[in-house]
Amino acid sequence: MLNYAQALQIIAGHTDQLPTIELSPADAVGHVSAADLVSKMAVPPFENSAMDGYAVRAVDTEGASDASPTVLTVAGVVTAGEKTVSAQAQAGTAWEIMTGAALPPGYDGVVPVEQVQVQRDDKGKPVSVELTGPVASGRNLRRTGEDFALGSLLLDAGQVIGANQVMGLAATGTSCISVRELPRVAAITTGNELSDEQNDLRPGMIHDANGPYLQTALDEYGATNCGVFRTGDSADELIARIE
Repeated sequence: MLNYAQALQIIAGHTDQLPTIELSPADAVGHVSAADLVSKMAVPPFENSAMDGYAVRAVDTEGASDASPTVLTVAGVVTAGEKTVSAQAQAGTAWEIMTGAALPPGYDGVVPVEQVQVQRDDKGKPVSVELTGPVASGRNLRRTGEDFALGSLLLDAGQVIGANQVMGLAATGTSCISVRELPRVAAITTGNELSDEQNDLRPGMIHDANGPYLQTALDEYGATNCGVFRTGDSADELIARIE
């Protein structure tokens, strides 16, 4: 009798590589990547704020403390989806900034809104912010390419496409990927003793557990299920079923 490794080797030796097709990431779920795929863009594509708060220049906050707070003038507001602010950074200023908004040039840290005292005008517009501690350069920022660098590997050849892969592909603007077609698989259970009866079994018979297991496994692993069949223990019967 063949052992498992021998049987697997015979199957592999008689199996052709599946054809390659092009699919959208969503349609490719369950398929296997046909080739390595690298990102054609950096994600995020620009430095942006990880917090609602105020963009500051770290150098302006050095020495800020409870005893000697630093007060910065609010130069404006930048929200997510806006173009990058074109104004040059000014010493002693801050920008009100929303999560995901592009960092104004020349500013290198963000202090959360909960950690500042905000002075507002009679219309509620922020005029100045008071900081009681320094803000380190890079604090609360999402750096360009922090999630995916330009040219970084998104998929390995042979990788199964799932929800995590779809998210990465969507984030990098990948609309089409090369994958292998799903395998078409039929399974056969053998045994004169196997029965479909759900209640009483005739003497010497057992319930067919392998059939339902294989049916479910084929669906679970993403194969195109061509059915699960059964034969008795006759070699001729098995050959006829395969053919």
